[in-house]
Amino acid sequence: MTSRPPPALLVVGHVTRDEFSDGTVRPGGAAGFAARAAATLGVRTALVTAAPPGDPLLDVVRGVPSLDVHVV
Repeated sequence: MTSRPPPALLVVGHVTRDEFSDGTVRPGGAAGFAARAAATLGVRTALVTAAPPGDPLLDVVRGVPSLDVHVV
């Protein structure tokens, strides 16, 4: 098992389910956006959120390099 460096930023909050009139569903919420933005800018980031563990909405967030997602 490879050890990952500790995060430089910890974000705690909700990833929301944003639904649009055309039926599109996307992840939203301030915590989700802040964590994705920081990780995209190269900051090793950890996001702690409450959600069903296998929620496919979190796949978008889980796919961001430098971002560790922890669901409680």
